[in-house]
Amino acid sequence: MSSSSSKTPPKSTAVAPSSQPQVSGSVWTKLLLTTVAMVFGPVGSYFLSRDYLFSGDTFYSALVAIAVANAILISFVVVAALEDTGPAEVEKKSKASTKKDK
Repeated sequence: MSSSSSKTPPKSTAVAPSSQPQVSGSVWTKLLLTTVAMVFGPVGSYFLSRDYLFSGDTFYSALVAIAVANAILISFVVVAALEDTGPAEVEKKSKASTKKDK
C-alpha cells in the first residue's frame, strides 16, 4: 500500500511567452498619436469652427468635428493596413534573405 502514484501533473493551457507576437515601438507610437488626435482633433475643430468659421452655429461645427474624427479613424486604418506584416509577409522576407545569403 504505497501512497506514491505515477500520475503526471495536468498540462498547463497557458500560452508560452515566446509564441505571442512582438509589437514594435512604431506601432505604439502610431497608436499613441492617433489617440491624442482622436481626443483633441474633433474637440478642437468643433470649438475653432464654431467660434471662427460658423459664428456660433453649433450644427455645422458638430459636422466638422464628425468629419475630423472620421478622417483620423480612416487614416489610422489605412496606415495599419499598409504596414501589416503578418506571418506570410515575414516568411517571404526571411526566405528572400536566406536566398541572398546563398
